[in-house]
Amino acid sequence: MSEQMDLLSWSETAAQADAQVLARWLYLEDGWRTRKEIAAALGWSDHARIRHAAEAAEGDVIFGQRGMRHILHASPEEFSACVATMKSQVEAQQRRIIATEKKFHTYGHRCAEALA
Repeated sequence: MSEQMDLLSWSETAAQADAQVLARWLYLEDGWRTRKEIAAALGWSDHARIRHAAEAAEGDVIFGQRGMRHILHASPEEFSACVATMKSQVEAQQRRIIATEKKFHTYGHRCAEALA
């Protein structure tokens, strides 16, 4: 269990460090950049690394159909579109959670939270 916690702490620390690199680079680029462009510029071959860095950037990085950009260079419309997409994703995940919990219960199981 402690190995899992160490790995989790490392990955959070790595994502936070990557977030600073990504946010600074996007700020200096002053425009939309695709994941392919970001990967090439930063030497990151893993697209998941870019996503984790963007998520850890504490709101500095937004995304859209044209890629990612620093929030300081976003128009109100670009910002609103990004937030609307995130809210839609949250709603979709909430529906998935409910459906998954219902399915689990139909098989006669109880959630671990209910067992505690």
